[in-house]
Amino acid sequence: GVMTVATAGWYLITITLSDEADFANTCDVNIRKNSTMVGGRVYWASSSAIATPYYVGKSITIMCEASADDTFDIYGRGGFYGTTGGTPSGASIMSQWTGLRIGA
Repeated sequence: GVMTVATAGWYLITITLSDEADFANTCDVNIRKNSTMVGGRVYWASSSAIATPYYVGKSITIMCEASADDTFDIYGRGGFYGTTGGTPSGASIMSQWTGLRIGA
């Protein structure tokens, strides 16, 4: 998804990803503002021979200034673990991202 900034200010953007690495897999995911990378990257590589990292989780948080109508998105590739269901609802969500404006 894409987050569109409604109010200019400083934002904390966080990616949390969990790898589904029971197969050869590379994850390379970036935080972008207006389709340009802004300094956040989650990366790992695994092969079937070493089977690591196996369902590993990684997070990154950046602080970035944004103007009204700027957009943030997460762009990249990888095999990610998590579902949208579960008991309680959402209990299996393990890959997500969020943006939060800080200050007044």
